Amino acid sequence: MLLLSAGAAVPAGADTLAPEPPPAQTRAQSIQQDLTLVAQAKGWTLAQASADREAAEIIGKIAGKVARERPGIFVGSAVSPLPGGAPTLYVKGPADAFVDGLASAADIDVNIVDGQPYSFTELEERQLVLHKALVAYGFTSVATAVDVTGAGRIPAEVTKEPGVDSRPSAVLAAMPQSLRSHVDLAVRDDPVTRLETAFGGERVHGGGSECTSGWPIIRTAVPVTLGITTAGHCDGMNEIDWTNAGVSYTITPQFQHRRAYGDVEWHVGPVIPPAGFFASSTSYRLATAVEPVSGISVGESVCQYGRSSNVRHCSPDVDSVSVTCTFPPFPYPTERLVGTDNNVGIPGDSGGGWSNGTTAYGSHVGDCGPGEVFSAADYYDEALGVSVLLF
Repeated sequence: MLLLSAGAAVPAGADTLAPEPPPAQTRAQSIQQDLTLVAQAKGWTLAQASADREAAEIIGKIAGKVARERPGIFVGSAVSPLPGGAPTLYVKGPADAFVDGLASAADIDVNIVDGQPYSFTELEERQLVLHKALVAYGFTSVATAVDVTGAGRIPAEVTKEPGVDSRPSAVLAAMPQSLRSHVDLAVRDDPVTRLETAFGGERVHGGGSECTSGWPIIRTAVPVTLGITTAGHCDGMNEIDWTNAGVSYTITPQFQHRRAYGDVEWHVGPVIPPAGFFASSTSYRLATAVEPVSGISVGESVCQYGRSSNVRHCSPDVDSVSVTCTFPPFPYPTERLVGTDNNVGIPGDSGGGWSNGTTAYGSHVGDCGPGEVFSAADYYDEALGVSVLLF
């Protein structure tokens, strides 16, 4: 976290200190609230939700270490559908002593599924090739995903397009030959993608639309600058409401990214944002960590909050760590989004934070495929040259 003392130079993009935020929850209180919401959403006991979280944290750390030190064999991880059950690590080729040692040293049983044909990087490359081929074929609403548990399968959903032969057999015949037998294609009548335009967790508006702010950020390049994120497609937004203080401030967009690393942009304003976010309208937290993409597991519970729906939802589970979406009327793919298995947001929630406890996972984008997607906070540096401001 950037610490400001009396007499210290104020970073660019901020002329004065922000109004005093409400009392922040402790990390323990934040985790307890989210565990309670997960248990309620899934019909679990609090102990089961806690065991599930522990398993996700353990396998996430193991997966992250494999991704850093053995990227050529890293595929991904998944938690058990049974709360607290043994999570699974997927690796390309045979598991070596390094992988076996990590699993053996864990505090819980860890399943290792080796012999996978592709690494995570290779799965992502194959998925992107298919996605671009579906767009080139003529579809304008397209969702494809990396399935780390599917041994090379590529889930894909498209919306029928007037004048385009949407028979699955015709579509697959037009795809790259090396991928055809690996594609799980669904052709739908309804849109498979939708953007949900309409302090982290505050209302951002302008131009007749509204979104939600995501995370206070810092750009460490000289001059050091503080700001706030929202979704990249929230064009025309120039005002943020400081709900607890009953005031609004003008904000100025700095940079927008809607391509290889998600859908996100950042703004500066006349106040210094605290390193905190609203997890709900009444829950204010200090951000303490950013979840690495390599540590996100399939089946892991993540919580979403947007000002329009104004409800903290912890029912969604991660469905894919890398999803590519083409949102009409925009013809280009938005890549490396994290996909979930549930639709809980509404228009106006775009940009709002996805989190668990006091850890930042990302910012809301909209609907894509079977559930909703968010831009990973871990990619903010690649996308915008900024990082989440941590306490």
